[in-house]
Amino acid sequence: MKNLRDSFEPIRFTQEEKMDLAAQLAQAAEQEEDMTDSTKRKIKKISGGMVFGVAAALTLSVGALAAAIGPSLHTWFDTPTTGAQEWLDGAIAPINRTLEHNGWTMTLTECVGDDYLVYLWVDVTAPEGTELTELENGWISVHYKLTGLPDNYSGTIGASQSILSDENPLDNKVSFCLRNEGTGQSLRGETVDIVLKDLADGWWENPGTDRAVRHERELTGAIADHEWVFEAVTLDYPQQTISLAPEVEIPYLDGTATLSEVEISPLSTKVRVEGGSCYDHHGNSGGVSSTGWVCLYALDVQLHMKDGTVWNSSELGMVGGGGCEDGISPDGEVRLPYVERRVSYMENSNLIPPRVLDPTRVDYVTICGVDIPVTPEN
Repeated sequence: MKNLRDSFEPIRFTQEEKMDLAAQLAQAAEQEEDMTDSTKRKIKKISGGMVFGVAAALTLSVGALAAAIGPSLHTWFDTPTTGAQEWLDGAIAPINRTLEHNGWTMTLTECVGDDYLVYLWVDVTAPEGTELTELENGWISVHYKLTGLPDNYSGTIGASQSILSDENPLDNKVSFCLRNEGTGQSLRGETVDIVLKDLADGWWENPGTDRAVRHERELTGAIADHEWVFEAVTLDYPQQTISLAPEVEIPYLDGTATLSEVEISPLSTKVRVEGGSCYDHHGNSGGVSSTGWVCLYALDVQLHMKDGTVWNSSELGMVGGGGCEDGISPDGEVRLPYVERRVSYMENSNLIPPRVLDPTRVDYVTICGVDIPVTPEN
C-alpha cells in the first residue's frame, strides 16, 4: 500500500496563515515550561528550527499538520519508542465524512488499526455559541456500533471511549476516540456502516451526598434521539503485523507447551501456546486447576526494542483479551488444547492513551522466559 504521506499533495498556506501558525507555535513553546510531564508527552515537541520553517513554510507533514491544527489520532497515542510516531503518521487512514442534524455536525475523520483493534476519531461541533465541554463531575458521551460486519466477526459495540482534553473548553467543539476490539475476521480493508448515537451530556449536583441530583442533556437535548449513520466506510489502514511461528517448547503453568504463534503489530501482540500443559488447565477432569484468567496471565510477554526499551505485560499492566481450550470434551470430541493471549499496549481498559510501536524496531520478544528473535519479512 502506498504510504499515507505520499498520498497527499503538499499542503500550502497563505502568508497570513503562515504568520498565524508561527505565532501559535511560538506561544506553545513559551508555555512548555509550565506543562506537566504527562502534558508534554501528549504534545509533540517542535524544535526552534521548525519555527522558522513554519514562518517561511511551504509544507507540513500529515502528523505535524494534525498537531498544529488540533487533536487527532496523530496526537492521541503515546509514542515513546524510536520510530513510533513516524509509523503512526504513515498508518492513519483518512475518512473525512460529515453528517449534520439540527445545527450539530459529526465528523468521522480517520482510523487506524490491526487485525484485532480499530481506533476511530470523531469530531463533534455544536451550534455556534454552545460551550461544549465536560463540567466538573460531568460528562459528554456517545454510543457507537458497527454494522455490515463480516459473518465471522464478533466485537465490541459500546459506549464512548474517551474525550481528549479540550484545548479550548469554551468553544463549541469536542473530540472522541472510539476503540473497537473484535475477534475472528479482521476489519482491515472491510467496508462497514458506523452508527453514532445517544450523544449526551450531563453532570452531578452535590455528588456523593443524599442531595445528589443528576442533570442530563442540557446541551444535547435537540439531538437526543438522533442516529448518525455513516454508510459504506472503508477501513483502509495498512497491514503491518509481523508473524512468527517459533514451534519451541516453553515453560507454562505446571509443565511445558509449544509456542506456536507470535504476532506483533503496532497496537498489540498475540501469543499462542498449544498442547502439553494446556491440557485440562481448568481442572475439568480432576487435574491442576487454572481458574479465571490465570491461564492468560501465565503467558508473560516482554517486548525488547532495539533502542533498549522493554515493555512487560505484567509490570506495565498491559491488557488485552484471548481465549483457550483445555482439550476436555464431554462428547468425546478430540480438541487441541491451547491458550491464546492478546496484549494491547495500554495501562488499563479505560483507553488511557495506548502506546504504539514500530514492529520493525522490536529486537526480540520474551515469552515465559524464552527469547524469540524478531525478523520482519522482506
